[in-house]
Amino acid sequence: MVNEMNRLLFIILLMFTFPAFAGDYMLTISDDINSPCTKRVREMHESCESQRQKGIDCRVEESWPLKTSDEVIESIKLYFAGEDPPIKILLGAFSNGHIEFCSIKEKNKIYEALLEIKEKGNYKHGRHIDDFIQILGIKP
Repeated sequence: MVNEMNRLLFIILLMFTFPAFAGDYMLTISDDINSPCTKRVREMHESCESQRQKGIDCRVEESWPLKTSDEVIESIKLYFAGEDPPIKILLGAFSNGHIEFCSIKEKNKIYEALLEIKEKGNYKHGRHIDDFIQILGIKP
C-alpha cells in the first residue's frame, strides 16, 4: 500500500512539473538592441555578466538569447542545411512558440527567409519547415 501511494505521488509530481520545464526559455528577436521589449533580456544578461565577474557560473542566458533577425536567419539556414545552429534553443523555440519579436519587421524578414528556404527545396528536417512557418502566424 505504501509503495502504491509513493508511486502515485511520484506520477502526480511528474505530471505537474514536466510541463513547467517547457516554458523556461525564450528567443527574443530584435534588430534594435535598445528596444523596450529587450529590456528584460538585457537585464538578465547583465546580471549574468556581473555573476561571472564574481566567478559564479551563469547558464540561464543560454536559454534566453537576444538575437537580431539576421542572426536567427543564419541559424535557420544552418539548421535546414543539416548543421548545428549557433542558437541552441532554435528548434525548441520555433516548435513551441517561445519566440518574442520586438517588431513585425523582424517577424516578416524571418518569414520571408523561411519561404525562400522552402521554395528552394532540398533542405534537411523537412517536417519542421512548415512548423516554423506556421508558428509565425502569418497568413500568405
